[in-house]
Amino acid sequence: MTKSNEPNFLVTRDFVEAALEARYQEVKDIWGCEASDSLWEQFLDVILDCGSLSGTPSCIVDNYLVNGDFISRSDEEEYLTDEVWEAFCENCFIYNNEHALK
Repeated sequence: MTKSNEPNFLVTRDFVEAALEARYQEVKDIWGCEASDSLWEQFLDVILDCGSLSGTPSCIVDNYLVNGDFISRSDEEEYLTDEVWEAFCENCFIYNNEHALK
């Protein structure tokens, strides 16, 4: 038992991935946006690579969608050049050519 008296379960990566993906599919049309959809696979890979997660799939996915600070390059005139965008993204959690999550 953990300090909080919650049971600790060992599950496979596939199980966790399926649970996170199911929750994402359930709520992405409610809270998602183009940026969150564009970065979802990358976010999922980072989360799964952590090796240890705390929180339910709902907590993890909902926080990503609701509280994520998403930046769309096309919305920000200052990020038009690749050099400026790349410099900005150095301080982001994940990013691609069009979107970033700070």
